[in-house]
Amino acid sequence: MYYSQQRFYKEPPEDRNRYFIFAYICKGDLYKAHSWWRDSIFYQIFVDRFNKEELDEAWFDEPTNKRMFGGNLKGIIEKLDYIEELGVNAIYLTPIFESPSCHKYDTIDYYDIDKSFGNKNIFKELVEECHKEE
Repeated sequence: MYYSQQRFYKEPPEDRNRYFIFAYICKGDLYKAHSWWRDSIFYQIFVDRFNKEELDEAWFDEPTNKRMFGGNLKGIIEKLDYIEELGVNAIYLTPIFESPSCHKYDTIDYYDIDKSFGNKNIFKELVEECHKEE
């Protein structure tokens, strides 16, 4: 099987620079989507900007990599009922690990929650609250 930018081919395309060859794909390596995803409605949360009580003038300034706005994991916990009311049943957080920037995509330590967002205990509380059956 040959894969190119366009599609899969049973025979190699004429332009050999436009496809990739995998010698063998093990069935165990194939991705299987979890069945719960099919019925999920996700809400993506940029933690630093979520659940800000008051919008001050700085909110509308040109964004910078260092300016923090104070959103945190506790703020998400406070708004779980609101998120559920929207019909959402799954949340996706942008990175929450230790990092020098407000967006946290330049993670320093994947084993520690950034202190501006909370700590491991608060994250555990968030996960437990999300999984509560009512």
